[in-house]
Amino acid sequence: MKNKQISLFPDGQNSYEIKKHSAIVQMGNVSTMQERKTMNALLWIAKDNLKRNPDERVFKCDLGILKHLTGLKKNDNTELKDALRNLSSRAIEYNIMHKDNNEWGIFRFISEVKIKEE
Repeated sequence: MKNKQISLFPDGQNSYEIKKHSAIVQMGNVSTMQERKTMNALLWIAKDNLKRNPDERVFKCDLGILKHLTGLKKNDNTELKDALRNLSSRAIEYNIMHKDNNEWGIFRFISEVKIKEE
């Protein structure tokens, strides 16, 4: 029997609220709406997984859940793949200003993506 991901959605709910840090809201280097939706969905999935397992560092989800969160209704995954490709190549810069010190850095939003079609 295949492991099935439990649903993240209450029955009949059509809209979802994704809470994220204000620094993420102000990012200026995510260029398309689909990239932004994909990034928001991945953040939501990661936060949900971290609630279940705080030590987790690799996140998996069903493709249907990711498409549902991004609003994609097409059977073709081209638009989603383009957004994931662009997010994996985009550097995210951050600057955290603490009381006693500052921290600056750059990271890739996505290090690896795999879509397995079964």
